[in-house]
Amino acid sequence: MLKKILSKDTCANCRICCVFDNDDLWELPKEIEKPQQSEDGLYYCPMLSDSGCTLGNEKPFECKIWPFRVMEYKGNLVITLSPVCNNLYKKPLNELMEFLENERLYEVILNEAKNHPNIVKPYINGYPILWID
Repeated sequence: MLKKILSKDTCANCRICCVFDNDDLWELPKEIEKPQQSEDGLYYCPMLSDSGCTLGNEKPFECKIWPFRVMEYKGNLVITLSPVCNNLYKKPLNELMEFLENERLYEVILNEAKNHPNIVKPYINGYPILWID
């Protein structure tokens, strides 16, 4: 979904979206069983390989749209940006907002959130809001 703004190689080389600590385990999609904590204190998605995600197009929706997140903010659904993804976080916010609009990705994301409310997370301070429903 994000190939126009994030290359597959960039994601495969980074893979930060597939590594969790105790503070961000909430990011792990419900469809993926919580992995065992590794010796370095982190949790690595069991679908992560040396070349990236082994699920390909079958990955959970939350993974497909990451680093965009759907959150609930003051009773509204909002699309936010995870500050963990340096590759997108350093882009101007208006460019990311235009991407959501031009690709009509905001519609896809919000429709999925309405149909599957389990992907909606509580708002976390520091996550820039890019779209409000």
